Amino acid sequence: MDQKIALYQQSVDAYARYLKVIENKYQAGSESRATLAQAQAQLESSPASALDYQWQRAQLEQAIALLVGKTPAEFSLPAATLPSQLLQRRPDVAYAEHNATISSDPERQRRHQRSALHNLFSLPYRV
Repeated sequence: MDQKIALYQQSVDAYARYLKVIENKYQAGSESRATLAQAQAQLESSPASALDYQWQRAQLEQAIALLVGKTPAEFSLPAATLPSQLLQRRPDVAYAEHNATISSDPERQRRHQRSALHNLFSLPYRV
């Protein structure tokens, strides 16, 4: 949730810079009024989404506070960070790491191919 809030804040900053560029181009006569209106609409809608995520985070924080037996004023969630050990436990990351290790060592690659073939052909006998 914190990452989404930070991303939306970056989007708001980017839209503000984009609007400034479009305004300068509009004043120079190289952009249409429609493009300027679109840039303004993008900038105006972005903070609303960021506020929505901040509101959702506050609701989540209050619900957790009640679940742990504290008042919302006494409880605060720290900003979310993802430790590297948690990433290493993800199946897709472990699979990619395994494939990278196998592809970098030709001997391991041959052993892996042989074991994969063995498992494939011995499957009917295991059932």
